[in-house]
Amino acid sequence: KWSHPPDVNADGMIKGWDERSDYHNKPIMADDWLCKDERPVTDFHWWGSFIGWTQPILPPQLPIAFHLGIWTDVPAGTANPFSHPGTLVWENFCNTWTWNFAGYDLDPRVGDPNWQEDEACFQFAQFLSQDEWFYQEPNDTDGSGTVYWLSIAAIYPPGEVVQYPWGWKTRPHNFNDDAVRTTGLQSGLWPPVIGSVWGAGQPVEYPAGTSWDLTFELTTNQGLSADLDASGDVSFIDLAIFALQWLKVVP
Repeated sequence: KWSHPPDVNADGMIKGWDERSDYHNKPIMADDWLCKDERPVTDFHWWGSFIGWTQPILPPQLPIAFHLGIWTDVPAGTANPFSHPGTLVWENFCNTWTWNFAGYDLDPRVGDPNWQEDEACFQFAQFLSQDEWFYQEPNDTDGSGTVYWLSIAAIYPPGEVVQYPWGWKTRPHNFNDDAVRTTGLQSGLWPPVIGSVWGAGQPVEYPAGTSWDLTFELTTNQGLSADLDASGDVSFIDLAIFALQWLKVVP
């Protein structure tokens, strides 16, 4: 349904750095994505590192879970200098996530105090039970789809000092607006819960004015309806529509 994989160069290095995202201790990172069909999101895939950790195996201190959140969109406008999440409408606490080693980082922030060399990058995945799937609101009437924001944050035991904290991998910008750091909610409470409204944060830029996104993929195990012309039944017209679409993507 949506794909923002890491940017990998010819040498297999992953261009980007890790933005710390902590459910209890701020900030929580988020990035926008476009939903254009009715299929639910059934599994999540994302990339990140443990800041400062260079081994191709997981460090000894791990998150006890990840918090996944889906938010509505607040577009940039007169009152909003940059777009950002709106209201948290779905969440999942993932404690059965899987992982694999994905490669090493090529951090572009050379000379910056936060620059990290050769961090190990990992791909994470969470497959949801059917009663946990995310079903989006109906698409816009003009067919342009609906923009949402995905947040992912590591959950560590309260008060634990983490030597290598988890961070979400950035990638060069390729959709809509910058990823954002969420540092406050309108309620003044923390952490966010269903119904929480975004209150404060900043876009992710490096250097200033250059946008960055975050790395993730949203997938589904549900197929599209065969009634492609929405007539109420499946006919040769649907087959013709399918053939036309197939020819557009497979020369």
